[in-house]
Amino acid sequence: MPTQKPRIALTVPDDLNDLLDRLSDLSGTPKTKLIVEMLEQYSPVLEQVLSAMEQMKADKEKAPQIAKKFANEMLLDATSMVGDFSKEVKKL
Repeated sequence: MPTQKPRIALTVPDDLNDLLDRLSDLSGTPKTKLIVEMLEQYSPVLEQVLSAMEQMKADKEKAPQIAKKFANEMLLDATSMVGDFSKEVKKL
């Protein structure tokens, strides 16, 4: 039975396509599944970007403060993820 989920046609640069092909080959995961998984993992970040943009549009006077707060939150999140990744690498 065909899927009822929306489809998106993507055109990607050759180097990105090659990278995805290599990841797909090494992991044994279809390229489309890799892309969907990556987008799903990135979804919380997209939601934060959307929220910040909506806030800045609604309150143009406070836009610089909203942008600064957003950037600080992203930096904290990235720092935490690097720390988590380092812990995992140490276990290897």
